[in-house]
Amino acid sequence: MRASSSAAAIAEGWLTVVELSADSTDLKRLIDPGEAEAILLAGQIACRFLLIDERRGRAVARRRGVPVVGTGGLLVVAKERGAIGSVREVLAELAGQGYRLAPALLEEIRRLAGE
Repeated sequence: MRASSSAAAIAEGWLTVVELSADSTDLKRLIDPGEAEAILLAGQIACRFLLIDERRGRAVARRRGVPVVGTGGLLVVAKERGAIGSVREVLAELAGQGYRLAPALLEEIRRLAGE
């Protein structure tokens, strides 16, 4: 099912396949392969920011000059812009799916969202 969903998204222009211009082997020794390729792609296309939560991956991205934002920051902005009503509710839904954040970080995200 994923392959057909991905193929449909590509066919409809929602996704674009891009070849990396750099080798990710060295980065893959430091961080997860997916994060390594995301960081390289973000640098390659000069993206506005890279959505990444893993601490080590964020540090590597910053060292390479890639601006980063985490899920919490994205949720705070989404609430500010009226896209979601409650950061707390979305975080609870994410936790129900196995997404984990440190308790102190959860509290900080809620505070920033005014919850």
